[in-house]
Amino acid sequence: NKDGLARGLNNIGIIYEYKGETDIALDYYERSLKIAENLNEKRMLAPISNLGDIYFTKRDISKAFDYFKRALKISEKFGQKQSIGHHLNKFGIIYSDKGDYDLALNYYERSLTIAEELSNKFHIGWHLVSIGYIYLRRSEYDRALKYFDKSLKIREEINHKQGIGFSLNSIGVLYYYKGDYEKAVKYLKKFF
Repeated sequence: NKDGLARGLNNIGIIYEYKGETDIALDYYERSLKIAENLNEKRMLAPISNLGDIYFTKRDISKAFDYFKRALKISEKFGQKQSIGHHLNKFGIIYSDKGDYDLALNYYERSLTIAEELSNKFHIGWHLVSIGYIYLRRSEYDRALKYFDKSLKIREEINHKQGIGFSLNSIGVLYYYKGDYEKAVKYLKKFF
C-alpha cells in the first residue's frame, strides 16, 4: 500500500531528524514526498512540512520558505487550521530571524488567533512568547512583559513545565535588558 509506505518513510525521517541526522531524514522525507505526489495533495502535507523544517535547521532559509509556503497552501486548501497556524508561525520565525519584526509580528498574531479559535492553550503559550520577543527586540519592554506574563499564566493553567520554564526565562531576560538585574536573577532562578 503506497499510502502506508509514504507514511512509514515520513515517520522514519522524523526519527532521524530527532536523532539529529538531518541528511538521512532529508532522504526519507524526499522519498515519502515522491510517493505522496502520486497519491493525493493532502498526503503530501507532512513530508513537505518536514522538508521545510530540515532546510530551516540547515539554515537554507530560501528552500525552507518554499516548502513552508507549499505546506501552507495545502493546509488552507483542506481547511486544516492547526497546520495553518503552525506554518504561519514558521513564517514568523523566518521573518524575525531576518529582522523584519513587523512582518514576523503579523504572522505570529495570525498564528495566535488560530490557536485561540481552537482553544489550544499549548500553542497559545508559545505564540504569546514569540510575540513578546518581537516587542523585546524592539525595546518595548512593557508590551513584551504583558505577553510573557500571559504565556506564563496559561502554561501554569495547563501545567506545562517546560513552557513555564521558558516563560520565566523570557521574563528574566527582559529584566536583564531593562537593567533590573535583581528581578532578572529572581526570575531566572525560578527557571531552575
